[in-house]
Amino acid sequence: MDIHLLTHNVISILSSVVLLGMTLFTYLNGRRNVGNVTFSMMLLFAAIFVVSHVIGVNISDPELSKNILMFNLSLFGAGAFLFHSVVYFTSKTRPRVSLIIVMYAIAVFFVIFFLVYPDQFLISSVPKMYFPNYYNPGTLNLTRLIYLYAVFSYAIYKLVVLYRASTTTASRNQYRYFIFAMIAGFCVGFIPNFLVYDIAVNPLWGMSFALVAIVPFTYAAVKYELFNIKVIAKQAFLYSLSVIVVGSCLTLLMYVSVWTREAYPNFPSWTIMLVSSVLAVTISFVVWWRLRENDVLKYEFITTVTHKFRTPLTQIQWAADALSDNVSDADGKEQIHYIHTASTKMVELINILANVSQSEAMEYTYKIERCDISGMTKDLVSTYMPQCLEKRIQLVSDIPPDVNVFCDRSKMSFVFQVLIENAIHYTPENGTITVSLEHKNSGVNLKVRDTGIGMTDDELSRVFSKFYRTASAQRADTEGMGIGLFLSKEIVSRHGGDIRVDSDGLGKGSMFTLHLKDEA
Repeated sequence: MDIHLLTHNVISILSSVVLLGMTLFTYLNGRRNVGNVTFSMMLLFAAIFVVSHVIGVNISDPELSKNILMFNLSLFGAGAFLFHSVVYFTSKTRPRVSLIIVMYAIAVFFVIFFLVYPDQFLISSVPKMYFPNYYNPGTLNLTRLIYLYAVFSYAIYKLVVLYRASTTTASRNQYRYFIFAMIAGFCVGFIPNFLVYDIAVNPLWGMSFALVAIVPFTYAAVKYELFNIKVIAKQAFLYSLSVIVVGSCLTLLMYVSVWTREAYPNFPSWTIMLVSSVLAVTISFVVWWRLRENDVLKYEFITTVTHKFRTPLTQIQWAADALSDNVSDADGKEQIHYIHTASTKMVELINILANVSQSEAMEYTYKIERCDISGMTKDLVSTYMPQCLEKRIQLVSDIPPDVNVFCDRSKMSFVFQVLIENAIHYTPENGTITVSLEHKNSGVNLKVRDTGIGMTDDELSRVFSKFYRTASAQRADTEGMGIGLFLSKEIVSRHGGDIRVDSDGLGKGSMFTLHLKDEA
């Protein structure tokens, strides 16, 4: 096999593996998020293109090569899904559904048209440079590039607009590296098209577009939490990169084996196979051991927490019930009611913590029903009013009646509790907390604004991470675990909603905004 063709094949295979790994990473990180799902579908269709390319250009039969290369029609699907994901991620209001439908319709039209008239897309393949067969474009083949790169240009434009409008360092870094990754990938990925139109440019390095894009993508994903990485997605992503490294080593050993047989015919070829086998088994064992170790630690921790916490909390509830039967004065009954309510909230927290841990491996049940968010919010404000009065904090509410959404009542109540309790914990005496509810953007917004400790730009980008607490929060409340906001974001995401935080800086307060789709 020609050394250039071999190198081309190796790079193409590695690119396909990278694309599949990125597909898995993006999908696992937001299976209920439209933007994540459509972006992962774009990556999957790009992987289909790479696989069909590397197979098609290595086949000596011109007609069979052409039929396999017809899978390049997947680029229309990649363009449509890219457009959909960009519109979703960049739209501050409801995305323009009609525009998305038009782009999908155009892609479907071209795919059907070229399936009916394939010669308009590709003619029987012909040998070019070192390839047994390569693309022989039909009259309308150029439409795939026009469509794909028109979408790419639109995506870059929208991302640049968001980058310029961004007010935080973290978000600007996310946009900058994502823009750079897209530009690098699409520009390098254009190189193989020169030879399609008989321009003698070696397409070898063009198939490394996924490898080029993965560098800034990985850096942004790990350092700046691109897509707000969850633990399971980060693990899947890192293991995918490990597979790529192992695949590269095995491919290199295969090439060494071929070169050795040609240069030294008497050299025992079984030694290279032995090294490859030992490498593959060793890496597989390490990955398996790490996965097993993580699972054991996780479930031992959850089992210990749930067992150690549930038993005393249940005893507290029983004791509170028994005391309430023997106390006659109103003040005493009120204090016992506080004890019972607090222990009930702790039991709910333990249950949700256990469920979230299990949710990294499987979906757990949500009881979705029509809920009166107005009533739920008013009840919580009333519950926390005595605590605010004791701390000399003014708790203001602006809650219109009859606001309803479909949600899991207990889990959404937990989210509301976390937001209000955090505001109380981190707002000093004589401060103000404002809880408001409003219809906005085809949904319902709950806002909890405080005049508390505030956050820096760096803290804003990490505040929803598991076990993360800002330095100011640790000084204000030494008993926190840094788990409440992480659990809240997980719950809201599973409802198809969104939760974000804004702050003008340290000492200037914070505002948490929770957005849920309304019952319509």
